[in-house]
Amino acid sequence: MSVYSVKLIFIILLLSILELGLASAVLFMPDPTINLTEVMYEQLANTNMTNPLSAIIVHFRSYDVLLSISTLFIAIIGIWTIFYSTPIIEKTEYHYDTPLMQPFPQLLLLIIFVVTIGYILWRVTELAIIAFHIGAVLAGIALFLRLKQTTKPKIKNSMFVRLVLSGGLLVFASIAFSVIAIDYQLSNTLILLIELSIIILIALSLLIFFMARPNIQNY
Repeated sequence: MSVYSVKLIFIILLLSILELGLASAVLFMPDPTINLTEVMYEQLANTNMTNPLSAIIVHFRSYDVLLSISTLFIAIIGIWTIFYSTPIIEKTEYHYDTPLMQPFPQLLLLIIFVVTIGYILWRVTELAIIAFHIGAVLAGIALFLRLKQTTKPKIKNSMFVRLVLSGGLLVFASIAFSVIAIDYQLSNTLILLIELSIIILIALSLLIFFMARPNIQNY
């Protein structure tokens, strides 16, 4: 038996033991002594929100959301660091005569944009639930416009873009720390400000992930 086969068998046995341990832990887990659902609904009145999912995201799991958008911010810094430190070896060429750039997809894009904005205005009290989805849709629209050469943003050199990216994280963090420091309940205005900053940060981050690729000159 080769060394590779021994290593493979050892890894399989190790993973099997780990899976059995996790399965036994779940099967023999004691019943919870506290019903978290009831506790959440009892505290819902103190969150100034009516939707339980929004309350979970903005209040009860706000630390997780802060870590998520912080990860996006750090990822952008890493991408820009690689972009600046890597020599440009090729240039991206787009072909604008593809079906994607024809009039019908442009009309469809406009409809998607209008529906998205309308949905934001309609579900404004529940933006925390759909913030990531709205950000992804807006990023896709902006990317389409970029590929169509409708706009040519200088993302890597724009101080405005850097301020928006850092502002999205700072708005969330500053409001959170202020609320903790002065023990003040979040108002609807502050909640809306947090959710909009998250949407803008996500949309711009996803757009930069595509446009600021290393070794590619696409500006």
